[in-house]
Amino acid sequence: MRIPISPAERLCVTIRYLVDGKTQKSLMYEHRHGHSTIVGITRETMTAFIDALKDDYLPNLSTENMKEVANYFYSRWNLPNCCGAIDGEHIQVVAPYKSGSTYYNYKNFFSIVLMAVCDADYKFTFVDIGAPGSRSDGGVFSDTQFARDLDSGAFLPGSTTLFPNFIGGDEAFPLKSYIMRPYPGQYLDHQKRVFNYRLSRARRIIENCFGILADKWRIFFTPIHTSLEKVNLIVRSCVCLHNFLRVRDGVTVITARYINVGDADQGDEDNGQWRNVPAPTDTWDRINRLGANNYTIEVKKLRDTLCIYLNGIGKVPWQNIVNRQ
Repeated sequence: MRIPISPAERLCVTIRYLVDGKTQKSLMYEHRHGHSTIVGITRETMTAFIDALKDDYLPNLSTENMKEVANYFYSRWNLPNCCGAIDGEHIQVVAPYKSGSTYYNYKNFFSIVLMAVCDADYKFTFVDIGAPGSRSDGGVFSDTQFARDLDSGAFLPGSTTLFPNFIGGDEAFPLKSYIMRPYPGQYLDHQKRVFNYRLSRARRIIENCFGILADKWRIFFTPIHTSLEKVNLIVRSCVCLHNFLRVRDGVTVITARYINVGDADQGDEDNGQWRNVPAPTDTWDRINRLGANNYTIEVKKLRDTLCIYLNGIGKVPWQNIVNRQ
């Protein structure tokens, strides 16, 4: 019997695979192991990452932790009743075997969709991985368990005010009682521009999460050449590691080693360093519109109510920055 490969070397191989974007064939030559051995090591180690971290660092959503998210969003980004920010990204993959055009998206490449919600501290609270990239007409979000739970009234805690709790999204998402999106159009009055600014200021946290995830784990910088099952494993393990390292760093920047003060957006005109990293646009792309602009009168009134609040009782001194845009 040969000497078994040590856990330290297994960890090294897998981390290099995720962080450097090394191909499994190049790792085979560098570590002098067979290709099937490298494939097995990365698969087993990523599975171990998920099993060890998911319960503590990517737990199932509950009303209690959504309350904590809402409180921190209000204290950090001045948006009341917001229980998270939602967005999705295309992750480019090599054309799956016998998949036809199922995973061929509107940007003319093969991809799967990572749909995610995050809190105000750059941590993912929900991820849905694996939807075909060709689905861009409402099916990606509406078919997730998270959307069905929101429709049923789960997760979002009852509000002490007359306004319900919600998730902040961009124009790709439909306007719902539990999803607030910006007012459409270019020629908006001052109050609507303030609303869009205040909502987008909090919603861009999810863009930070995606940007930092891709910047730290460079496997997302190139098309992923493996099975869809393993792509799902790669994305989920990177998300778990991202949350674990973010929690380890804490809120101080003195001891931070994963996200430091320059990585994430720190203010309205102070963008994070990840935005300056020239990533290939065809490997990490925004999802297309997920819903129509149709919404009920009741939902329209809810958005107008929040708009009035942000321009009245809930206004902040610096929100008139939108006048400079």
